[in-house]
Formats: sequence, C-alpha cells, structure tokens
Amino acid sequence: MSDTSKALLERAKAAYRQLSRQIKAGNLAQAHQLLEELSGLQESDFNYPIAAVHLIFGYLKAGNLAQAQKLFEALSQLGDTREMLQLRTEVAHNLMIGYIHEHNLTQARKLLENMADVPETAQLRDEAAHNLIIAYLYAGDFCEAQKLFESMAAPTTAPARPKERWGEYSRSFFSVFQNSRLSKTREE
Repeated sequence: MSDTSKALLERAKAAYRQLSRQIKAGNLAQAHQLLEELSGLQESDFNYPIAAVHLIFGYLKAGNLAQAQKLFEALSQLGDTREMLQLRTEVAHNLMIGYIHEHNLTQARKLLENMADVPETAQLRDEAAHNLIIAYLYAGDFCEAQKLFESMAAPTTAPARPKERWGEYSRSFFSVFQNSRLSKTREE
C-alpha cells in the first residue's frame, strides 16, 4: 500500500469517527456538511452509503423526517446492486415507521411501493406492509388496509411469501378490523 493510499485510508477512518461523534452529539448539520465534503473520496477509501445511513438514522432519531427523506433520496441514486437495494429497504422501513408515527400514511405507502421486492428484503418488506396495514386500520381507512393486504398477499408478488406469515398477518388484520368496527359501533 502506497503512502498516499495509507493517508487516504487514515483520513477516511478519522472521518468516520468524526461523523459518528457529530451524530451522537446531535450536531446533524455539521455531520451532513462533513459527509458532503467526504463524498468525493474513492469508494475504496470511504463508504458513502454506510455513512449516509448513519446520518439518516441520526435525523430519524432527532425526528427530522424531511432531512432523512432528502438524504434517502440521494442514497437512492447510487445504483441498484443487491447490497444497495437491501440497504435502501432497511432505511425505507425505518423512514416508514417515522411517517406512520406522524400519521403520514401516504408518504409511508410511497416508501413501501419503492422498496425492492427481492428475496433478501422480503421479510423486512412484509413487516413494513404489515405495520402500514395496522396503521390504516387504526386510522379507520379500511379500504386502503384491505387493498394493501390483498396486494401483498397476492401469489403473483415475488418472491413467494411463506403462508404461515401471511396467515398470521391475516389473523392480525381481521382482529384489528373487528375491534375497530366494534369500537365505532359503540361510539354510534
């Protein structure tokens, strides 16, 4: 390894440490600026996607969904390798939880629709869909819950979903549906 390569590697390691410290301290604007400065380094010296994910999670923890969404969109432009699809699906799942928490089910649905449906991400995508179905039910939007449930349970959706998991989701779906109906009937 040349002296230049060693120096770049040391700079990248120092940058990760500094980025982590900034995020832990809640200095997200400074961490974002550092990430932008370091984005020009060679991929072998600095793993931009991983650093960006750390910052996205920092924004989510701070409740700043807008900044997390912007950085997620930038991350989405970095290619479609299996690793990137899996990484983006994991981030999208966490963003969805934030949007569900804020009752922004439209944005949560958009994230779900853009999640990769590949074998490596199927379970996480199914869990995200299940969470969104439950959120629709609690919001009283039974039509959207049912549409999403039916689209996710369809046998044409790749990859094949284990029957046991969708059986469990079915029971959960109808249990919440019945409880919601009962509470609405009692209110009337």
